[in-house]
Amino acid sequence: MVLSGFTGKGINVAVIDAGFTNADVIPQFGDVNLAGFRSFVPEGDIFASSDHGTKVFSTMAANLPGVMVGSA
Repeated sequence: MVLSGFTGKGINVAVIDAGFTNADVIPQFGDVNLAGFRSFVPEGDIFASSDHGTKVFSTMAANLPGVMVGSA
């Protein structure tokens, strides 16, 4: 999709998942604007509790040209 010119610019995406380990500090997500986040688990830290959300998020938002570029 990237090679066809699709960049995801101007697109908002919501990801609801188990956790987003380090998604707030991973350099490949540097161009991503995290508009908001919320933990639905009392006393949970979504950036340290699980990595499944990070894996799902990376398929959409990662930006590491030549290695992985997300679809959104």
